[in-house]
Amino acid sequence: MNVLIVDDHPVVAEYLLNAAGRAVPDAIVRLAGSLEAAFESMRDSPAELVLLDLGLPGCGGVESLLRFRKEFPDARVAVISSEDERNSIRGCLALGAAGFIPKSTGPKEMVNALRLVAEGGRYIPPEALGEDPEAPGGSASGRGTGTG
Repeated sequence: MNVLIVDDHPVVAEYLLNAAGRAVPDAIVRLAGSLEAAFESMRDSPAELVLLDLGLPGCGGVESLLRFRKEFPDARVAVISSEDERNSIRGCLALGAAGFIPKSTGPKEMVNALRLVAEGGRYIPPEALGEDPEAPGGSASGRGTGTG
């Protein structure tokens, strides 16, 4: 499996690279520090899974997700973000993200979330579930959920 990590912070990108390697041991993982570099990388060698930061230079909020989905509508994109507000998470999921993984997620849960998304599931963090049973994932269990 080819994985593309799109994040402009080198420490975060390195952390995600290690987590992706643990989640999908046979993965070929590439890094891109900007949306433009990600587009170029995808044109050269499409990735089966893209881990996309929402806070890229020149892109505010969900703009990076919208631009990526417009350019590569069939790409499986999981959002990785320091933003963990419930409406932002739900918005990204509604726009077709394969999951939303807050950067505050602990190492073990990060690996589990990446594995779930790589296997075709959908990671929804506890922050998005709240009290609403109609929330993505359909549960108020307080744990990330996988749907496929």
